[in-house]
Amino acid sequence: MILEDIQFKESKWKGKINNPKKGVTANCELLLENGNKLKIVAKKGAMSKTVYWTKLD
Repeated sequence: MILEDIQFKESKWKGKINNPKKGVTANCELLLENGNKLKIVAKKGAMSKTVYWTKLD
C-alpha cells in the first residue's frame, strides 16, 4: 500500500491510497487513534474498506 497526495483538508487528512499488486487506487481519509494506530478509510465508488496500521515499538 502506498499513500499519495496526503493533505489536511476540511479538518481531516485526505489523499489517495494505491495498491500496486491489485492495480487499484482509491480516495482515503486518515485518522490517528490513541497515538499509535492509524485508521485508513479507503473509498472507491459505493465501496469502502477500513484498515489499521499500528506503530511498531
